Amino acid sequence: MKIQLNKTYLILAIILFLIEVCIAIFLKTGFIRHTFGDYLVVFLLYCGLRGLTSLGIWRTAITVLIISFLIEFLQLTSILEVFNLENSRLAKLVFGTTFQFTDLVAYTLGVVTILFIETKLQVKLKLERFFKAKNIIVFGILFTILSISLPNYIIAKSAENKTFYKIEDIPKNKVGLVLGANKLTESGNVSLYYLYRVNAAVKLYKANKIEYVLVSGDNSRKGYNEPSMFKEDLIKKGIPEDKIFLDYAGFRTLDSVVRAKEIFGQYSITIISQRFHCQRAIYLAQAHNINAVGFNAKHFKKSQFFNKPPREYLARAKAVLDIITDKKPKFLGHSITIR
Repeated sequence: MKIQLNKTYLILAIILFLIEVCIAIFLKTGFIRHTFGDYLVVFLLYCGLRGLTSLGIWRTAITVLIISFLIEFLQLTSILEVFNLENSRLAKLVFGTTFQFTDLVAYTLGVVTILFIETKLQVKLKLERFFKAKNIIVFGILFTILSISLPNYIIAKSAENKTFYKIEDIPKNKVGLVLGANKLTESGNVSLYYLYRVNAAVKLYKANKIEYVLVSGDNSRKGYNEPSMFKEDLIKKGIPEDKIFLDYAGFRTLDSVVRAKEIFGQYSITIISQRFHCQRAIYLAQAHNINAVGFNAKHFKKSQFFNKPPREYLARAKAVLDIITDKKPKFLGHSITIR
């Protein structure tokens, strides 16, 4: 066996991978998730091997069947615990958690289908014209659009009916989590993102919708301290110092959300930021078993699809990828009690 690229099979493998990702994200139970998904994964492995190696039809099919059966039978063991992966979503997604005889049937049927297509029908996928340079560019554009729009939809859907503009509508929580932002813009003016988040936190506190404020932001370099800047302005606006807690390791939204639970012990929080940011934070919170709602700080753009900063679309794609790969915060540390 040697490395030998086949663009037809590689493209098919990519398409099948995207389908499997959609199944994993949108479907939690049912026939498609538990049986048809296993049937398709055989096609994914087959196309991947045919796209990267010189293996023939039968050898590839047998290899795929062996790999599939091996992974299924490993579920009868404590393989995840041996490698300390019992809490890894990605490992559970790849290896599974429960042995099922129906999965073996699905794998076998998948391989039989592949052999039928490849050897009996001798279907020749004549895609050479499609893969001319101009068509590859078109495919790349379509793939990019899907990679941006799908995470945007997933995150917006996950936060549906969980973000609030009116103070009277939002449920009460013990802690409000303010997501950090730079106080000053490049021109030296006060950032409206920053100012409006401060005002939103003060508004929640004075309305008794939160008891404490947890400010999470970046303090990774000398002379730059987002949490302390927020604290200073929150105190000026009337929130007592002993009601404010600071998280200096909120380098990313993922870190801020997860640390609110793992370090500060909060399983139910009110996230304070602009709506687009609250939506992404709520998605991350839900994925980590945190009950979260968002209070939408004022935004200087209308609430439409293209009202977000350009980087937000990439940030949403990264957030979905972080959940799929079970990304962890950069730092955790000792617990801090909010009281």
